[in-house]
Amino acid sequence: MGMLADGYKDNKERGRAMGISFTGLALGLIGAICLATLNIATIETALPIWMMKTMCASRWQLGTVFLTDSISYLIASNIFGHLSQKFNRSGLCACIGMILAGLSTIAFGFSKNIFHVLVLNACVGFSVGTVDSSIMPLMGDLVDLSYVPVYGTVYAIADAAVCIGFSVGPAVAGPIVKSIGFPWLMAIIGTANIIFAPLCLFIYSPPRQEDHLSIVEGNSKSST
Repeated sequence: MGMLADGYKDNKERGRAMGISFTGLALGLIGAICLATLNIATIETALPIWMMKTMCASRWQLGTVFLTDSISYLIASNIFGHLSQKFNRSGLCACIGMILAGLSTIAFGFSKNIFHVLVLNACVGFSVGTVDSSIMPLMGDLVDLSYVPVYGTVYAIADAAVCIGFSVGPAVAGPIVKSIGFPWLMAIIGTANIIFAPLCLFIYSPPRQEDHLSIVEGNSKSST
């Protein structure tokens, strides 16, 4: 940011340059959002067929198993959205969430009955809610730090990541299940989440614009 401010003296050019740089940061956070969404999209596409083949599931069971997903997502998003910001641990929360999502997704290939599926869907919903509620506020923090009002651009990228996840998941689920089977599909998606998870540890929660102003005011007072 210091180099950008020094290199671009004109306010309009400086704002554009900082907006582009923080858009790049947002794209890096998109990775986590896209993979988390990909989990849900893939499971929703392939799981019902797997349940009908291996568990002889009825129609009402095919819909009911996703209820725990929604409830646990609601719980996690309310809990970790507050905790990750309060303790400045957004990256750690996102990392834990992605690891849990990966392990839960892999475990779907070993599920034997509807009760296993209910528990695993709850774990997936909880983990994805943890990732989303940790990453989304952090993207707003990055905008605050940039002093440039690019909230629309940053959250448009987040929405695009969600759309990509829901588009790619159903598109790849069918061919992969047909060629190598449902358990291997779950193993691939889950492993991708686990591999990506450590990268979230590099995410830090930057100080907000108000914090910078407080530091500057404190320094000016101490110098006088």
